[in-house]
Amino acid sequence: MIRKMLRYTIDIVCGAVLAVVIAVLVLYALGIRPYVVMSGSMEPSIHTGSVCFVNTRADYDKVEPGDVIAFQTAIGTMVTHRVVAVTGEGMETKGDANDVSDGVSTTPVNFSGKTLFSIPYLGQVIIFFRKLIR
Repeated sequence: MIRKMLRYTIDIVCGAVLAVVIAVLVLYALGIRPYVVMSGSMEPSIHTGSVCFVNTRADYDKVEPGDVIAFQTAIGTMVTHRVVAVTGEGMETKGDANDVSDGVSTTPVNFSGKTLFSIPYLGQVIIFFRKLIR
């Protein structure tokens, strides 16, 4: 009886892990990349510790004010903020929880993609496992 329950539990865990791996591979094939949100600049829309899924194949020229995008800063940090204006110089972005905008922070050079959706708290699980591995 205990062996059956243990085997059943192992089968469920293995199936879940396999499903996640397949889902990640499909997303990567479609150009969708997950990023862990490390700050609260987008609260309450996107919580710290969430995972944002970014379409890296999104067309820069089709981004509009109100869209949430991902871009790299000059020091290489990935940032997820909302577009507040699109100008000839680039996109002005701002975190929902921030009082001031980032200024014109995004151009085709550092644009990473458009955020499709986020999953709250999933990033905290990823961070936990990263710490275990190190």
